[in-house]
Amino acid sequence: YNIIRNNYLATLVIADACRRLNKKLIYVSSFSVYGNQPTPWREDTPLESTTPYGHAKVACEDLLKTYHNIYGLDVKIARISNVFGPFEHFHKPPQALLTWFEKAKDKQPLTVYGEDTTRDFTFVFDVCAGLMMMSRLPSGFDVYNICSGEELRLLDVAGFISDDVKVEPLASTETRKWVGDNTKIRTLGWQPTKKVYDWIQEQRMIRGF
Repeated sequence: YNIIRNNYLATLVIADACRRLNKKLIYVSSFSVYGNQPTPWREDTPLESTTPYGHAKVACEDLLKTYHNIYGLDVKIARISNVFGPFEHFHKPPQALLTWFEKAKDKQPLTVYGEDTTRDFTFVFDVCAGLMMMSRLPSGFDVYNICSGEELRLLDVAGFISDDVKVEPLASTETRKWVGDNTKIRTLGWQPTKKVYDWIQEQRMIRGF
């Protein structure tokens, strides 16, 4: 309830402020809106969320589309996939990579949910670059995926961090196969600059795990 309420109400307040002030709105959505649709996900892939967070993002996207249709609000929606990089510690709850780094340093086992679960990791500065490019687009309504376009098995990623990895069942509401198509954002001149394995190697040297 709180996830859906907080996301929707906050988006409504910001959307209406942008309407009154005639400002562009760049909305950060999530790949969770795609649910278990066949991959790779494109911007025109039907939305089929399976989680409260994903449902909240779908509702917010629908709200912003309505504001565009009725009021002409300039809206750009960025669907982001599994962000990694500096400042991860500000994210609550902690993302998987940060949790795994800490557990590896403490010599504790890493937990992966689902043996074949995959994710598409995107460097945080690449996300920022994509958002800046979208902010310079002509007025209108549009949606862009910001992702690496590389599908990685979480068991392999965790195994690159530590040899002590355990696998637990993936919840029925969670998505197993997760990867996007970044062709559209690339037409703006965007491209990914850092792979998650390179980031892990850097963190291994810094954190000492």
